[in-house]
Order: sequence, then C-alpha cells, then structure tokens
Amino acid sequence: MTKQATDNKRSRKKNFDTYKTFIDRKNVAMKLGSSVSLKTKRVIDSMLRGIGNSICDEASGLARSAKRQTLTDKDVFAAIKILFPGELAQNAIADGAKAVQKFKASLPPKKKKAPKPKAAKVPT
Repeated sequence: MTKQATDNKRSRKKNFDTYKTFIDRKNVAMKLGSSVSLKTKRVIDSMLRGIGNSICDEASGLARSAKRQTLTDKDVFAAIKILFPGELAQNAIADGAKAVQKFKASLPPKKKKAPKPKAAKVPT
C-alpha cells in the first residue's frame, strides 16, 4: 500500500453538526422503551439549533452593549433569563451553572506565581 492509500483510510474526527446522537443518548438514558423517528429527530435538532442561535445572538448583543469583546457565562445566563419564561429559565440557569462548575473542576489547577523577593535595604 502506498502512503496516500493509508492516509485515506485514517479515521477522521466525527462531525457533530447535528444533535441526533445526543437525542438518542437522552432517549436511552430516560429508559422509555420507545424509539424516536428520524423525522422527529430532525424537528428536535432544528429546534435545538434555533434555541442555541437565539441564545448566542442575545448573549453577544449583551456583551456588545457592555462594550466587551469576551462573552461570559453571566451574559449567557442573562440571555436565558430574557428568552425563557420563569421556572424554565431558572432550571436552565441552574443546569448551566452546574455544567460550568463541572468544566472548571476538570481543568488542571493554575500554578501560583511565587512572590518576588524584596530587595534588602542596606543600612547607611
């Protein structure tokens, strides 16, 4: 085999452009015993994409109005409060905060910089 033929057979990174696999995982986790049709998956997928896009648009608008270039979790939480009604927003924010904490806990700890030694004063 030539090198070019082996390069074509290498595994490629999976493309997660859709939420279909995550919909299946959630269905299995709920143990309903029923499957979801492909048409239903498409509808749920487009709904999740629309919700995600609207949250991103609202959060980026909030960051822009605060004259910041960095999108923070506070911007996303505020966007969720604006877009979703009452208890749904509270549950989404609670789950989002839990996910952010879990992500931050998975990061390696930051190294603390040692304080610079002070220069000794020479008595005169």
